[in-house]
Parts: sequence; structure tokens; C-alpha cells
Amino acid sequence: MKKLFPAIAQDIDRGNYNYAHAIYVDNDCKDCIDGNVLVTVEEGTFKQSTKFRSYIEINKPKCFMDLLILIEFNWLGIERAQEFQKDFKSPSFRAVPIVDELLKESNGFLLWDYQIIKLYSLFNGEMEKAVSFQKNYNQKRIEFEDVAEKLLFNNGITLADVIYERSILGLAKKPKLKGAYNLYKLLFE
Repeated sequence: MKKLFPAIAQDIDRGNYNYAHAIYVDNDCKDCIDGNVLVTVEEGTFKQSTKFRSYIEINKPKCFMDLLILIEFNWLGIERAQEFQKDFKSPSFRAVPIVDELLKESNGFLLWDYQIIKLYSLFNGEMEKAVSFQKNYNQKRIEFEDVAEKLLFNNGITLADVIYERSILGLAKKPKLKGAYNLYKLLFE
């Protein structure tokens, strides 16, 4: 699991998590698709073995991007992911055409780190500041709100409003490209 989540490897070593599961392709290489580490109060609370397979079968992905999005929602847990899928299929956002265009690959939702960086870059092209803005958002720091509340689109909606409205996960992560690719090979090749 530390290999799958290098950013929290030290926390895993310290024993800060007591539950983990991995989803992988059952082949010689055991190609990883996704996984979770978390703290749970009761043992046996999570039974993931067949849920991911059913989740994929129910949602019938047709392309790589569908798989990438399904993997992101899996991070929430299968039950919550199915809840979000309903909202995802027919979103209703306040109109901000440039944001709609930037987020069209994820149906208008903000899912990935590079998307929040692109949104910030509409106002300030300095990459270092854009990356810092994204990190502040993920860490729920006040610096994020201080900046995002001051940045206005033409229709008067702030960047903070857009991000809060469209962020279905509550943070912007790196897309799980390798996991989606491994699943794509399994399903479509």
C-alpha cells in the first residue's frame, strides 16, 4: 500500500491506518487499479471483494475517461460513489462558459489537480502560484479562500463559488491514470 500511496507512507509506517484494500488485475503482474487506506472502528466493516466489479458492470464504461472517473468515485466508497454518479450524469451548475469548457472532460465537475490549476491560471498565469493555490485548497487553508473570493468571472461569480459548487470530491487529486489504463487493458483489449 505504501507503493500505491507514497505521500502517506510514513503515516502507514506509524500505524495511523488500520484498514487497506487494493483492486488489481488478477494476472501475473498483479497490475494495480486502485486502493484505499483508512481508519475504521470495526473490523469486517468493509467488504469490497465483488463490489468494484459490480460497480463497473452497472456503470458500463465505454472509454478510458469513463474508467478514470469511475476510479475517482470509487475512492468515496462504492455506496457513495453510486450516489454521486446520479448527480454526475445530470449536473446543474451556474453558467460560466469558460469553466464549462475547461471541465468538460469531467462533465463540469472539478476532480483533478490540473483542473484547479487551469482554473486559477485564467486569472494568473504563474505556475508556481497556481500549484500553491491548488495545495491550499486541498489542505483547506484560509489562503485559498482569501485568494479565490477575490477572483471574479465576468458574471460576478467568484472562483471560490465555482470550485465549491463543482468539487464533488472536496479536493483535487492527481488522476489515477495508471489504474485506469490497467483497467482499460483488462476490459477493452
